[in-house]
Amino acid sequence: SKYKKNNRIVNNQSKILKIMSANETIIKQALKGARTKDKLELCGFWFEFLSEKLVFPFSAKAVIAEYTQNVKDGDIVTVKSIYDYYDMYGIMMEVSKERKKYYIPLCELEVAEKKSGNFKYVEAYNDWFANYDF
Repeated sequence: SKYKKNNRIVNNQSKILKIMSANETIIKQALKGARTKDKLELCGFWFEFLSEKLVFPFSAKAVIAEYTQNVKDGDIVTVKSIYDYYDMYGIMMEVSKERKKYYIPLCELEVAEKKSGNFKYVEAYNDWFANYDF
């Protein structure tokens, strides 16, 4: 019925707004005290924040996979640790795939387990990295 369809649309919009709001809250927490618009410095804030929040190891799916030819879109990797951060790529993660070690930008990964605590932090970072006007 038309009511059910409209109700589904409203519910989906409500879910999207909740996710955006949650991401915004996490972004504010991560960048608390930042007095700069410099991308590299802001990545430093994220590096510290995510170092405290993320629990390792965790599984992630490569969703863009442009940084390395050894990991393709859709590949599942094990994220071992936060490695470093760079101006162009943002936060870099140490990952393993088939017992080999690679370094991949966090913005190219999506946490595989959506219900894990890591998901919301990676989602918020990726939202910020993709949309922040540097």
